[in-house]
Amino acid sequence: MTDPDSYNESSQAICEIYLDQLPATMRQIETLWNQIRQEGWHPEVSHRIQQEAHKLAGSSLIFGFNQIGMACRVLENSLKDAADLIATMAEDHQSGSSASARRREVDLISLGDYNLDALRQAVDVCLREESEDMPGVMHKSMQDTRARQLIYLVEDDPIQAGELTLQIGYFGYNVQPFTSLTELRVSLEQVKPALILMDIAFPEGDMAGAEAILALRQTQSEPIPVVFVSSRADLSARLQAVRAGGKAYFNKPVNIGKLIDVIDHLLKEVKSVPYRVLVVDDVSFDAKMTVHYLEEAGMETAIVNDPLKIIETLLEFNPELILLDIYMPGCSGLELAEVIRQMDSFLSIPIVYLSAETDRDKQLQAMGLGADDFLTKPIRGDYLVSAVTSRIERCRQLRSLMVRDSLTGTFNHTTIKELLNQELFRAGRQNAPLAYVMIDLDHFKQVNDTYGHAAGDRVLRSLAHLLIKRLRIHDIVGRYGGEEFSVVLPFTTGLIALKILDELRADFAKVLHQTSDAEFSVTFSCGIALYPQYSTLGLLSEAADKALYAAKQQGRNRVVLAD
Repeated sequence: MTDPDSYNESSQAICEIYLDQLPATMRQIETLWNQIRQEGWHPEVSHRIQQEAHKLAGSSLIFGFNQIGMACRVLENSLKDAADLIATMAEDHQSGSSASARRREVDLISLGDYNLDALRQAVDVCLREESEDMPGVMHKSMQDTRARQLIYLVEDDPIQAGELTLQIGYFGYNVQPFTSLTELRVSLEQVKPALILMDIAFPEGDMAGAEAILALRQTQSEPIPVVFVSSRADLSARLQAVRAGGKAYFNKPVNIGKLIDVIDHLLKEVKSVPYRVLVVDDVSFDAKMTVHYLEEAGMETAIVNDPLKIIETLLEFNPELILLDIYMPGCSGLELAEVIRQMDSFLSIPIVYLSAETDRDKQLQAMGLGADDFLTKPIRGDYLVSAVTSRIERCRQLRSLMVRDSLTGTFNHTTIKELLNQELFRAGRQNAPLAYVMIDLDHFKQVNDTYGHAAGDRVLRSLAHLLIKRLRIHDIVGRYGGEEFSVVLPFTTGLIALKILDELRADFAKVLHQTSDAEFSVTFSCGIALYPQYSTLGLLSEAADKALYAAKQQGRNRVVLAD
């Protein structure tokens, strides 16, 4: 007979796998749909979308995600109806009514855009909120997967354990508190955490915490990272912590900002953002083979077969590297590389030629026109992946130095504006909603004047950490200037943006910041503006700024939606 507890754990594990794979499934459907939008109606592509929607509907309804399931059913049925109209469209074209056929195709694509947007919003809601249809199962949002890594907190004072659990939890970590070493040992036999926060002194002895970790390490092939938290500041306690393999040591009361810095460092990101590669090749088979190699390695790809249509894909897909053929009709790869290099947004993007050209002189000539490397067809898949990976990784490192704010690690003012512009273009192309958020810390000058600029800097870093870790992986967070931050939330409606930012506001107000002789909290005010209500970057920024000003005027520590 099946153990009910075991069954529930298994169901939850399967559900978590479903939620982990949901963003990738959605991207696959959107990629297929973008192919139809760019190249016209393809029955084969439409059928593939139907299949993906059908599979997603089945699994969604099984797990109780009814909104996603119904949206998938609507999309699937609309595509089936569209298949019946395709034959009529072909007849109209043969009978000379090509204008009528084109109008019908436009109508089909518009209907598909609408239904896909409904599915996208249903997925977004599911990944952000805990489902009411499946009590007890916490749904992972598309925030960084590290934000839900499990931390064991071992502290025999239940009041301190509860407070520390809350404080760390505000930054998106899942903390499981224990008040005894016995509870810890029992739980470790069942679930292995990503990190342990351990006190030093317990009823079993003044060094019982360090001794328990030392004994635990002797039974582990892969030791769990441990951070010690104690009221003891003497060398003896610190030495025992080091001997037990402790990665860091904090005195009580714990400086939460510094503790989160250490946890972030120890629990490095498990899943990085996939590399994005644009393949420009007029030979469809070659392009698909190249994409196959890259996608097998976990990269996101887009294909442009007509080089004269590259601009829209560049702006929408925003690649991190371009693989470019040399010989193409209408525009050579050499000419195209020069055009790309004249676009400010893509001045530094790596361009790698992938061509059958073997003449070394011509290869060198091509390299002199703005390219970074030259690869010769045919090419082994592993060599292609290695060459692309090394180029993108180096470019990411250099770009990070140029586009990131050195204090908070978020995007700087110039970059956040560029990224907002790109997301507006994408939203316009996909007829999708977008929310732009302006955040300002309340009375921040008083924080600097009262507690010092070092404490103010820690507050800024804490807010940046909270935003990055609690938002989705594809949301964009930037430091606009001073104590102001801005956030771009693609595919997000006004109601969802309000709910998310208000939760973040309430939680950040509870975060305790420490100095050597004081403890304090800080609040923020927030303004939100929406696309397409405000259709340009200037209008959107102005509306969000006015909404932020309104939040300040209404008493601060609140979120205001423009109009």
